[in-house]
Amino acid sequence: MASAGRPRRRARPPQTAHPGDSVTEVAGAPGCRRRRDGALPVVERGHLIGLVTAADILGAEVHRSIAARAADARDRRRPS
Repeated sequence: MASAGRPRRRARPPQTAHPGDSVTEVAGAPGCRRRRDGALPVVERGHLIGLVTAADILGAEVHRSIAARAADARDRRRPS
């Protein structure tokens, strides 16, 4: 029961990710940064299809960084 004189806080709609969202979009989502459990629900057509965790985001960024370094190294070895 709400105490007298204090308005009830409205519940915010849950923050979710969608299957087509990029890693950058998911990492920047306000819900991803605020969640205590470190996971953002992935929803498609109203159904939960998975969770994106902080570890997933970090892993994707590390993979992207390694791939970029490998591409730079290949470009440097090519004769001009």
